[in-house]
Amino acid sequence: MHIEIWSDVACPFSYLGDEYLRRALADFEHRSDVLVGVRSFELEPQASRDPQPMIPILAAKYRTSEAQMAEAQVEIATKAAEVGLPFDAGQVLVSNTLDAHRLIHLGSDHGMADQVRRRLMEAQFGGGVSMSDHDTIATLAIETGLPEHRVYEVLRSDEYLDAVREDERLAGELGVTGIPYFLFDEKYAVAGAQPIEFFQQVLGQVWAER
Repeated sequence: MHIEIWSDVACPFSYLGDEYLRRALADFEHRSDVLVGVRSFELEPQASRDPQPMIPILAAKYRTSEAQMAEAQVEIATKAAEVGLPFDAGQVLVSNTLDAHRLIHLGSDHGMADQVRRRLMEAQFGGGVSMSDHDTIATLAIETGLPEHRVYEVLRSDEYLDAVREDERLAGELGVTGIPYFLFDEKYAVAGAQPIEFFQQVLGQVWAER
């Protein structure tokens, strides 16, 4: 079985959805026969490289107060805590994620895309780091085991930019408008951070129909 995931390191629902699928797969009896691929999807491709606090940005975007937006993050924080994920909305910074996506593609070439993406997401939502800061994301990527010289080579160039754009082009062809988006065996789609039990049902159904 092949599962492809479109997500962004700056998307809290991708953060949750990834973990829910990971937990569903951990209990799946055919886990060793499942390949998971990572695809890029920039939520805000025009986002500035200058990091800004998330709550004021979202409050302005959705035309609500910062207090109301902060309250809206409580449910996400609760769900994250239930599965052991760090989430501190008040510390989250919003910035351009293109370079983070390029490092995830580097991770793919080393069989480590999931580890790189997970580490970046934990840092993003654990608080206070910018996904557009090269030193920061380089350190995080190297912590996962990626070769230091390759990490900096990628960040000093436009390597993997074409791969990111191809992922986004394919997302457009599939009609993907929101993330996370999970595609099972190129024909069964799941949108959003669905519960673990839902993913377990999908895994069983897709496997049975193979």
